[in-house]
Amino acid sequence: IFEEHMHEEWEHVELLAQRIKELGGTFVTDTNKVRANAAPWYPVESGDVKYLAQLIYDAEDRAASKYERLARLTREDDPGTYRIILQILTTEQEHRHELHKLKESLF
Repeated sequence: IFEEHMHEEWEHVELLAQRIKELGGTFVTDTNKVRANAAPWYPVESGDVKYLAQLIYDAEDRAASKYERLARLTREDDPGTYRIILQILTTEQEHRHELHKLKESLF
């Protein structure tokens, strides 16, 4: 499940990068700026699947919330971005649901 989600997350990156290019935007290449705006990272050292499932569930939950906000912001003024955001949001919600089921089976 984790590897499948990782590939789908990369597809999100590609979709968003393409849209940024279409809109004439530029990419942040300064790693300090990227780190300052990134979600917090919690290292997994124990290999505990329960901990990992919870950690990734929380990340998916945060991502879904951000995409919900982006959907509201783009719905009226940028239908192209809105469609992409809805596509990504749907996947994030699926990930969240799958991880919830995994957590229930582990706990």
